[in-house]
Amino acid sequence: MKAKPKANTKTPVADKSSEKENKILREELDRASAFVQEIKSGNLAATYTSLLAKHPLGESLLLLRNQMAALLTQEQQRNWLNEGLARFAEILRKRQQESLPMLMNEVLSQLVRYVGATQGILSVLLEEDGKSFLQSVSHYAAEKKIKDVRKFDLGEGLTGEVMITRKEIYLEKIPRGYLTISSGLGKSAPVSVLVMPLLLDTEPMGVVELAFLKQLQPHEIEFVKKIGEAIASAYFNMRINERTRMLLSESQEKELQLKEQEVELRKNMDQLFASREEILKIQLETEAQTKIINSLAIVSRADIKGDITYVNDEFVKWSKYTREEVMGKNHRFLKSGDQEDTIFIDLWKTISSGRVWRGEIKNKAKDGSFYWVDAIIAPVLGADGKPKEYIAQRFVINDKKAREAEVNTLLVESHSIQDKMQMLMNETEAQTKIINSLAIVSRADIRGDITYVND
Repeated sequence: MKAKPKANTKTPVADKSSEKENKILREELDRASAFVQEIKSGNLAATYTSLLAKHPLGESLLLLRNQMAALLTQEQQRNWLNEGLARFAEILRKRQQESLPMLMNEVLSQLVRYVGATQGILSVLLEEDGKSFLQSVSHYAAEKKIKDVRKFDLGEGLTGEVMITRKEIYLEKIPRGYLTISSGLGKSAPVSVLVMPLLLDTEPMGVVELAFLKQLQPHEIEFVKKIGEAIASAYFNMRINERTRMLLSESQEKELQLKEQEVELRKNMDQLFASREEILKIQLETEAQTKIINSLAIVSRADIKGDITYVNDEFVKWSKYTREEVMGKNHRFLKSGDQEDTIFIDLWKTISSGRVWRGEIKNKAKDGSFYWVDAIIAPVLGADGKPKEYIAQRFVINDKKAREAEVNTLLVESHSIQDKMQMLMNETEAQTKIINSLAIVSRADIRGDITYVND
């Protein structure tokens, strides 16, 4: 027996509802397909409106679009950053031999344009007399009053603060009067300001300040930070190169001086060797003369107070004192007491002024005997031209003084004889006058011829 076919239980209303759902689903799929095509063509700004409330397909497609847009934005930012870093690396490489102001002017102008800033100031760390400070070396579209500010102490203002903290400062609320941006349309305050330290590892080498008429994105701040590190490295290398050039120049100059000194030294050595024999000859002659003088003269040395520091054998011989007895004593102990003090005053006045004194002095020996010396006393001058010690050479002149005494005695006796003869002549003349007054007197030569008659 055949089974009976099932009866169709669907109503016309149910069929219509199912067809409507299928139609909506097909339209949803068409929209999804069109949305995917838009995304595929690169239109990540395409919109998608689902016909089905909170349908997983629509939400997934929107999430996919947003993720792709985020990835694209990140890729664009990464490309922008890498392109900028490559550009500035090339600038720093090509212009590293230029002067500091020229290099920094080029770097700052390129940086301002690349990040869309409106003003910029670049300052570097310098040192003078052991004190570190910041000095602005480049300005871009800065006002004159800003250009006139040349130096900043570390810790002074925002510029000095980032040198201390080694961290950037990003401001969107700009202090009133901090700066203004001028254009053909007038003046306006910046929307944001970025003050970035130029760090070499962790050491600050300077600061770059940028003003914007926009708000900055994190990747733009990161880019300025990396450029700051590149500038710091370039500046450090410039300082090293400059220092190296200075050291090389100094080294070359010293090498030239050493060569000149070497030539002069060789010349002096030749002269020294040439005069060595002459010096030796003079030295031997001086020693011989010293020996001769020591054998003939009384020699002594004294300090600037006149205290004895050296005596030779002749000094000991004539003074009758031992060396130990006279060392450290003043020469005054040899005075005989028979000469005026003016002689010794003149002596000290002469030698203390740097001149040589010569005179005759009567000395008294230890045993009470006296001896006369012809003394020559000369000062030994120091580098300042003042006496440092005195050298005395004395020649014994006892024989001379004895002869002078004999001559003086003879002179006295001669004067006495002359006086007696004069008296006799006077007496004879008186007697002649008496005779002439009493008698006729005449004189004749041997032939009898008259040669004289009186009155």
